Amino acid sequence: MYNQTVGGTHGYRIRRIGANSPAYSVNSNHVYYPASALKTLQHFYAMSLVQAGTWDLNTTDIPNCIPLTADPCDEFAFTLPNCTQGLDASLQSMMVNSNNTSTIAIQDAVGQLIWPNHPQVGTLGRSVINTWATQNLGFNFTTLRTRFGCVGACGTNTNRFDLITNEKMYQKIAGNSILDANHRVLMKDLMLNENNSNFILNVINQEANDLDKASIINDFRDETYLIRKGGSWTCGGKRYIT
Repeated sequence: MYNQTVGGTHGYRIRRIGANSPAYSVNSNHVYYPASALKTLQHFYAMSLVQAGTWDLNTTDIPNCIPLTADPCDEFAFTLPNCTQGLDASLQSMMVNSNNTSTIAIQDAVGQLIWPNHPQVGTLGRSVINTWATQNLGFNFTTLRTRFGCVGACGTNTNRFDLITNEKMYQKIAGNSILDANHRVLMKDLMLNENNSNFILNVINQEANDLDKASIINDFRDETYLIRKGGSWTCGGKRYIT
């Protein structure tokens, strides 16, 4: 993660998934604005609803349009019910295309499950996801605090993340305590964007060449897949990169 200001803060955290494996990090406790990387949390929660049978990827429709005149910060301008998109398409739009309207729509849809037609379903939806993250992922502070694309929240009530919290989420994704193997694969497929993975794939290729393992690189790729979501956002004259 990277807060790109004058003398901005860089950070990284690396850990092999497994019991008692060491972690390597820089500025892992620094609280960053995570930009679109935080959409993975919403995706994870949505897939937990799919596994529970509350939502269905094929039959659940998500209201997915906001009035063109609406301010993205306006919690009362929730998504309109006369314009819907299938859940699978909504999640792909959020994770692959990084569409903020689809992201807001997922927050609203979660809120609608708890209190239909509440005037601030997005606020309610974020609260539900934050509580779930605390109880199931071990988050120790509120991460989702505003709608995505809300410039008005710059520096005051922004979404936030640190690298240790991010690690907790990906450890849970990689394990089987929340999603079973089938739903983990479904989650991966809905966020897979090979164009966004070229950097990591290039590192794998370089390592294979350096280790004289280029001949087996395709076999290695067949046995692995990447789950990731980055982001970039300029807010208040500052750029944030994950």
